[in-house]
Amino acid sequence: MKIIVTGDKGFLGSRLIKRLQENHDVAGLNRTVGDLSNLQVVYDYISTYKPDMVIHSAAIGDIGTCEENKELAYKSNYIASVNIATACADYHSRMIYISSDQVYNAFSDETINEWTQPNPNNYYGSLKVAAEKEIRTIVPKSHVARIGWQYDWYLPGVEDSRGGLLEQIGKAVSTNTPIYCNPHAHQYISYVQDTIDVLVQMVEQNLPYGIYNVTQETEKSVKQVFEFAMKSLGVEDKLLKELILPQEDGDAYHLCAKPYNLEMCGYKMPSCEEGILKCISRNK
Repeated sequence: MKIIVTGDKGFLGSRLIKRLQENHDVAGLNRTVGDLSNLQVVYDYISTYKPDMVIHSAAIGDIGTCEENKELAYKSNYIASVNIATACADYHSRMIYISSDQVYNAFSDETINEWTQPNPNNYYGSLKVAAEKEIRTIVPKSHVARIGWQYDWYLPGVEDSRGGLLEQIGKAVSTNTPIYCNPHAHQYISYVQDTIDVLVQMVEQNLPYGIYNVTQETEKSVKQVFEFAMKSLGVEDKLLKELILPQEDGDAYHLCAKPYNLEMCGYKMPSCEEGILKCISRNK
């Protein structure tokens, strides 16, 4: 299958393209080609490559940057997404859109699933909601993957080799620098390779078109997840207590988007804890 991955230099895109290249003809599309908010740039590339599928992961993912520069965020996260979808429709390409759990209200106690009405708390989430709506209208043969906080081990051979949660812990241990975690925050944190497993299922059409929360569940707070990961890495309790400290001024929030539609399709995501153990065992 011929596939284009946008944002192929980013955290998810660089790992996704590495996996897909094992079985598919894959090309990357990023800002080095041109401004994706320019429709002609997008058309020129897609008309040349003629992909069977486009996986659109390119975005400005930093919430603060989106708030501070709304014009740039609008062009990068909304207009570029609509342009990709329009070109996909004209060239009969399927599409996977990488959305975010930020489309949901993080300050509600309700259980979040794919039928929960989007109610984002920031501009980034608002743009994701708007892009989802347009993409699903323009490209009916599309998947929307709402993902959250991702992590991985250091991975040679990818453009963005950051590790996320586990890298933070490694730096904290090596430099004896505390990590301040919000004990009142609950958010599903996912091993990116498990997320990619789901995206591969979408590529191979093993999941019906539609919206999916691609997340790894846990009952733990963000602080407790960090403690679990640190303990799983073999850090002793005494040092753990010195390095994982509560962020007392952090707001309570509950951004736990359950992967209900995946389960309805018979696909069971590993838990957050299982993902952490798997990542460590593969790389330690």
